[in-house]
Amino acid sequence: MNRTLDDRIINPMEPKLLFVTGMQKSGTSLLNRVLMAQDFITNPFLPEGKFFWGDDPVNSPTSAPCGTAYQSHDGQRGHQMLASDYSTEQQDLLISKIKEAAI
Repeated sequence: MNRTLDDRIINPMEPKLLFVTGMQKSGTSLLNRVLMAQDFITNPFLPEGKFFWGDDPVNSPTSAPCGTAYQSHDGQRGHQMLASDYSTEQQDLLISKIKEAAI
C-alpha cells in the first residue's frame, strides 16, 4: 500500500515520528522527560538520541553520522553542521536506523 503524509495525518492513532532537537542547555532534556512521562509516547532512540545521531562523546564526537561529519572539519566549526556536511552514506545510515526502530 502506498501511503501519503495525508494518510498519516488522517489516522491520529498511527505512530508519528518527532525529533526534539536543540543546543546544549536549551531545555531539550526537560522536554524529553515531560514527553516520556506520557504513556502514549515512546523513544526508540534512548538516551536522548545519542546512539542515533552518533554524538559520542559529546564534546568531540567520533561516532557516525554526526561524529564523522564533526571530525571531517577537525572540530573547526564547533557543533555547527549543515545539510551539505552529510554524505549520502550518512543519510542512508540515519534512514536505516529509523527503519530498524519500526516507526
